[in-house]
Amino acid sequence: MDGITNTEDKVLTRDELKKFHSALQTFLAEIKWRRDLTVFEKRVKFKDMEDKLNKAEDMLADRAGNVLKLMVDKALSDVEKILVSGKPEELRGLKDIKIAYIGRYTDILKSLFQELVEFGLGEVKKEMKIEKEVAIPNSTRQWISAKAEVIASRHAALIKERVIFGALSGVDSGKTVKQILWDIRMGG
Repeated sequence: MDGITNTEDKVLTRDELKKFHSALQTFLAEIKWRRDLTVFEKRVKFKDMEDKLNKAEDMLADRAGNVLKLMVDKALSDVEKILVSGKPEELRGLKDIKIAYIGRYTDILKSLFQELVEFGLGEVKKEMKIEKEVAIPNSTRQWISAKAEVIASRHAALIKERVIFGALSGVDSGKTVKQILWDIRMGG
């Protein structure tokens, strides 16, 4: 199909879609903020928040980057052992590869998320001029843990998928073990 269907079940042509998209972009670009900031919003230091988020990205890359590399290296080592055997029946063992260091990676994510939440609480305290200490609620701590575990599990699954698919694709194309491992490492 070359277009999308509107509410009248008429298929829009590419030109009509382009015109619609252009009109939508123009409309969205013209929308302006229509109210003044509140007293509390005026106290927010957006530059500090932006700086903290940028630092958090750098911290994540520094802290988690090495662990992610260890995760990939261990998976590649396991794949190499299977491929070096040269036995086609050993390829079934690829599905059983476990991604190591996931606990360490999860802990790094939890720590970083907690730091960001603590920073946010501090900013709210300043904004609201609250003097007493405000603790992170238990429900938020549980959310942090769950979020970190889900992200770490997802990343581990992606690593496993990339490693297994790369190994099988390399075997199918007749590459050497060294070529297969290189391709996987380079994302090929």
